[in-house]
Amino acid sequence: MELSLVMSKEAAERLAKLDDELDRLFSLPDRWLARELLSHARAARDIGHDIFGRDAKLEHRYQAELVWDVIPEVAYRLGESSFLRGERGGDIRGLTNAQLRERAVEQLHAQPLLVAFASNLHRGMNVYRLLTRHPATGNPVLFALDRFAPADRANPDWASRSIWSSFAARGMDDVYEWNPELEEAMDDRRPVMENRR
Repeated sequence: MELSLVMSKEAAERLAKLDDELDRLFSLPDRWLARELLSHARAARDIGHDIFGRDAKLEHRYQAELVWDVIPEVAYRLGESSFLRGERGGDIRGLTNAQLRERAVEQLHAQPLLVAFASNLHRGMNVYRLLTRHPATGNPVLFALDRFAPADRANPDWASRSIWSSFAARGMDDVYEWNPELEEAMDDRRPVMENRR
């Protein structure tokens, strides 16, 4: 069933905006992707300062670490050099690329859906939702990591397993990293598959 048939026009437009932003981010060179990821993390912190503050409650530690430490460190490793006080804190700086990927995947897997955050938009979109999208639908933190810390196919993490299982279920094998062309390929195949029924 087409999602557009069951969601409001506004919800469909918001989803389309997120998809467009995802495609734009994916196409950026490393340095510009780094700057945009950092910009989105800062916007999420500004909008949800009570959730993402440095003195966040224990139940919000994963969200705070993602936007204060993990995303800024990913941005640093992609070439960003301008950081605010308090960004890239904790033990994140000392992690290897593989360990940073592991920490990022752990953070993304632990992210709850913050319904209260949904109405606060930046550039007309929910940046928290963009930064924490499921791996199989495209996550900018993960595809940034793929550039310097690709998935270990011999020992896939939660994110790469999610991508693999999603595309394997749709007939595409050996896919461990998301990219927009995969979605386009699935869209191109859909009418053929529907005609076979």
